[in-house]
Parts: sequence; structure tokens; C-alpha cells
Amino acid sequence: MSSSNASPALRSHEEALRHLPVKPVDLLVMLSLASEELHGYGLVKAIQERTNGQVVLVPTNLYAMLRRLQQTELIVRCDATAAPNADDRRRYYRLTGLGHVVLQAEAERLRNLLSAADGQGLIDLGSAGGVSR
Repeated sequence: MSSSNASPALRSHEEALRHLPVKPVDLLVMLSLASEELHGYGLVKAIQERTNGQVVLVPTNLYAMLRRLQQTELIVRCDATAAPNADDRRRYYRLTGLGHVVLQAEAERLRNLLSAADGQGLIDLGSAGGVSR
């Protein structure tokens, strides 16, 4: 089936696959934006919390990454008024529809990779010291 005749869901999944694999830091940004709109500093704080302080984004690098994610149409800037406790002086971002599909596709890719490693005895997904589901 040619992609021009494919359903919108199939086309969107095919487009999402072109974005894989997702860089780990991009994945952290996308996960943080999956449930709420955030501004730059909000993203820095959310990622620090999500990683127990192991990942700290430098603002210069963060904004370069946000521009790149906007260019690939995975995130978009949005009006501050749409975010809870919005501050009009800040630039807010949200995940796009494509961004959600890419996030789901990346989660599935990582799930399959971990499952394969577990199946080969390389890691133990069930142990307390291993990767937990």
C-alpha cells in the first residue's frame, strides 16, 4: 500500500518511525510535555525531578533543543494563557499530535529492546536491582 493511500493513523505512525530513535534528553523533554504545557524553567525543574537530579539542563542547550524539536514538529510553542498558573512573560511549549505518536513509538521501541535483553538474560526486569516495569 502506498503511503498516499494509507489511513491517517498509518501515515502518522510511519512518520513517527522516521524520528526514531529519540535522543534520551529529547525523550525527557517529550515526557515532561506529555501531560502539561511548560515553560523552559518548568522543563528544567520537571526533568530534574524526573531524573532525581541526575540530569540538569543548561538553559542555552535547552532552548537549542526546543528549537530543534519545534522544527521537527514534535513540540510547538503555545499561548501562556492555556497553561495553569501561566505567566505571559514566559514561552510555553506543548507536545504536538505527532509528538505524542513519536513518544508512544519510542516507548514501544524501548519496551521491545528491554524485553529482548531480559529474554536473553542480559538484564532482569523482575528483580529489585534490575530495571523495573
